[in-house]
Amino acid sequence: MKTNGSILLGAKLMVRVAICCLALVASHGGSFAQSPQDDSSVERRSLSGNAIAAPAAIPTLLMEGKGQIAQSSNPCTSKSCSGTFTATLSGRPFGKADLTLNLSVNPTADAFTGCNQVTGTGGINVTAYTVNLVGQVCAPGVGYILSGSIQIYAPTAASGTAAIGTLIAFGGTNIPPDPVPNSGPSLVSIIGASGKIPVLLP
Repeated sequence: MKTNGSILLGAKLMVRVAICCLALVASHGGSFAQSPQDDSSVERRSLSGNAIAAPAAIPTLLMEGKGQIAQSSNPCTSKSCSGTFTATLSGRPFGKADLTLNLSVNPTADAFTGCNQVTGTGGINVTAYTVNLVGQVCAPGVGYILSGSIQIYAPTAASGTAAIGTLIAFGGTNIPPDPVPNSGPSLVSIIGASGKIPVLLP
């Protein structure tokens, strides 16, 4: 009887252990089954987060065309060499535009960059818009690069279309060492922002 009792007691213990093991396996199995689902939901959230991105701003000043630089017949002084930059452009916000800039180029090149500082004043479509340029002209081995900040505004309007951006012109030149190159047709780009702002004139 003792033997039978011990056998029954052992059987009950084994049944209880088996039930506990099944319960543990079931609970872990449920958590394991949920883990991939949680990961996928996190992945979906991250993917959707990456998909929602701010659109790139479209420049409101974007003009392109061709131009050239011409040396002036006036001799250089110790402080300045003169020349003229002209370009035929199209784009927003001015449509078709003829740009003319009278350039003043520092004859002494920068010791670090090898470029010459340049300022320019002129207009678009003769005097419809006033244009100012502050930048540099470089001859990096092949052709020249004229670049700088450009400001455009209507001089006759207290409030009108104004623009600011970056002008870049690249072209071949037959006199690279001269501070003001003579160039053939050059690629020209102006990119930036435009809008209507009050322009305070003197």
